[in-house]
Amino acid sequence: MPELPIQPKCHNLQPEDEKMRKLTAAALGLLVLVAVSLPAQAGHRRSCCNECAPECAAPMTVAWVDKEVTCYKTEWKERDVTCTVMRAHYKDVVETHKCNVCVPVWTDKKEKVWVCNMVAKEVVRDVTRCKMERTCCTDPCTGCTHTVCKPVTYVEQVKCTVWENHPLEKEVTVKVCSYKTEEKTYQSTHRVCEYKPEQVTYKERYCVSVPYKTTVKVAVCVPAPVCPPAPTDCK
Repeated sequence: MPELPIQPKCHNLQPEDEKMRKLTAAALGLLVLVAVSLPAQAGHRRSCCNECAPECAAPMTVAWVDKEVTCYKTEWKERDVTCTVMRAHYKDVVETHKCNVCVPVWTDKKEKVWVCNMVAKEVVRDVTRCKMERTCCTDPCTGCTHTVCKPVTYVEQVKCTVWENHPLEKEVTVKVCSYKTEEKTYQSTHRVCEYKPEQVTYKERYCVSVPYKTTVKVAVCVPAPVCPPAPTDCK
């Protein structure tokens, strides 16, 4: 069985992300409120200072300052994880079996058989032969005679040898096959699969949130610088 693949796991980062989003939203909201309220406050203070008291005449402005904050970043790490898997183990098993088989048995047996016995015999046969004989012939037109050869057949007795079959009974020994039942023992081998638990260790990847310090720009209210009045005795 192959080892389990590496499966990354990620921890729940919802509380840190929610905290960071709330902090960013609060800073942006504060910046908007300050930007909106500054003109109204400046006009109110100017009128108030002009009408009521000379000490309220100091105007305010927005300044961006550096502030160190804590942020979080995601990092991947690896760790060894031990688990139990079912591993296949194969082994050969030898089994003994018994069965009945037929075994041939050969025995000698005497039997009477007829065999072919060929006997030679001399016989006389009539054989027809052909020979050419000289014959004198007369031409009916001219009356002249001439000699011609004509075929003449005749019968001649000829001696020859023929073979005649005279069956003969004879006693011979032959092999006779018979079968008998015997018990036979044989072995067979087959493979058996067994599953056993086994402890394996594999690498697992997971992510964590790591805090780090950084500097961001933050809007704050500070007194606006006051310009000196212009001289009146300039010529």
